[in-house]
Amino acid sequence: MRTMRFRWSAVIGPLAALGAFVVACAEGSSEDPDGTGGVGADAGVLEAATPLPHEDSGPTEPEDDAGDGDGDAGDTVSPACAAALAAATFDFEGSDQGWQTAVSDGAEAHASWPFNPWTRGTSATIPCPDGQCFGAERSQNYAQCHRGELISPRIDLAACADEKVSLVFSHAYAFWSGSFNGQTWFDGGVVMISRDDGATWQVPNGTYPGTVKILGTRGSYNCVVPNSFHVDGKSGFTGTQQTASTVEIAMPAGSLTANVRVRFSQAAGVSTAANDHARAGTAAGWRVDDVHFAVK
Repeated sequence: MRTMRFRWSAVIGPLAALGAFVVACAEGSSEDPDGTGGVGADAGVLEAATPLPHEDSGPTEPEDDAGDGDGDAGDTVSPACAAALAAATFDFEGSDQGWQTAVSDGAEAHASWPFNPWTRGTSATIPCPDGQCFGAERSQNYAQCHRGELISPRIDLAACADEKVSLVFSHAYAFWSGSFNGQTWFDGGVVMISRDDGATWQVPNGTYPGTVKILGTRGSYNCVVPNSFHVDGKSGFTGTQQTASTVEIAMPAGSLTANVRVRFSQAAGVSTAANDHARAGTAAGWRVDDVHFAVK
């Protein structure tokens, strides 16, 4: 709810003068014994509307107390929402903080292949944005045809349901892209949000550098389940950005529940036709760090 507060400093002066004039006419005195400037004892509204320090009495626009992040000084959030945001802060410095990694898209049965590249620690290739982070991979290029995901614990953001909240994280990345059969293909990473504890997922609207397009088959070489990459065709992070940056993505409408999860999914197609854990033609992968939420 937007609360409209108006400043009374420009009004109190004329009221005081008028009160003094009335008293003088009625009683033959210009004194104001109770110091209210002629205003009665019930002056609580005027007290509450006393201008804030360093404010002048000139015309001002109404303050914004709705917490909608448009930059006005009155933006606030409820204590419950502030506590929820503070609890949902992950820097990955001392532990995994409840985050899990997994193989996706039905590739779990093929354990000999390094499908899940996500681990936590420092990085020997692309540096972590800050200290330790989750990386896919952290010490070498990722294996082609992998598909792995980094999944948050359940996050309770129900107290912020009336706010505009963004997912915020720091990251850097390097993904393979190349041409084959007259088309350009892109390995990459996709951010997804679940409002129902992982039962369903959606890609939040945002400005992304590209669209992931997985090359599952190259000549005689096929990835395991080559047509089963859930990131394929989705907006996400492609190409290379090895300098860390901070990303803010607006949480989708209706997603601020008690059962929020965040998923970072990375996948790769066939960069070179090889039947081993081919890495020479791929790239260093994704680094994700300092995940939190902010009211905008």
